[in-house]
Amino acid sequence: MLGTGTNQLAIGAGAAAAMEIAAAAILAVREHNPKLSVTVMEGTIESLIPQLCSGKLDVVVGILTTDTIEPIVGHQILKVERYHVFGRADHPLAGRAAVPLSELAAYPWITGADDDRAMDEVRESFDRHGLNLPAAQFRTDSVTFAVSLVQQSDALFLLPLEMVRRDVEAGKLAVLDVDAEPWTRPTAVFYRKNSTRSPDSVRFLQKVRALVEARGLAPTPEATAGCL
Repeated sequence: MLGTGTNQLAIGAGAAAAMEIAAAAILAVREHNPKLSVTVMEGTIESLIPQLCSGKLDVVVGILTTDTIEPIVGHQILKVERYHVFGRADHPLAGRAAVPLSELAAYPWITGADDDRAMDEVRESFDRHGLNLPAAQFRTDSVTFAVSLVQQSDALFLLPLEMVRRDVEAGKLAVLDVDAEPWTRPTAVFYRKNSTRSPDSVRFLQKVRALVEARGLAPTPEATAGCL
């Protein structure tokens, strides 16, 4: 919380690897301070950053899906997420090699409720091939709903693998092999600049960075070139 609240820590976390990193860092911080009470809010960067700015959250870990961040918010890029196109396990495009973008356009698409840079990268790929990006027929920030919809239809959606890895491993979803350049966005940790931080929030930031480095996930300068 805003200020130096004793034994309280409020974390915002997006889905995918951000959630795993946040959970590991929280457990490490609580080993140092067993009395620590932790609140975790899940959401998109668009929904979590305003809560960080207002002091409702101490730190946010999530995918940087926008190029515009409030001036009072600082951030550090932790790792780079690659986005993939997913369909149901028996989707007509599943199992094929180098599926052209033109064939993706023949199916309904699911996107997030807000426009983001990941879809902008996909749009740029379609533009380079002289194609129009398929209009989203469904918009949602619920991964659970998107997975359910995909399993019952020919719809496609775009996400980092970590967000749906269990569904892929369980045979519920298929990763399509798309003939396009990689689409990526960075996962970052966000914090308020020039504000008093509690010892636990500082320790959380340190643990997040240490975990990323220990797992060999820290990005190269080339991987983050052009990111905010």
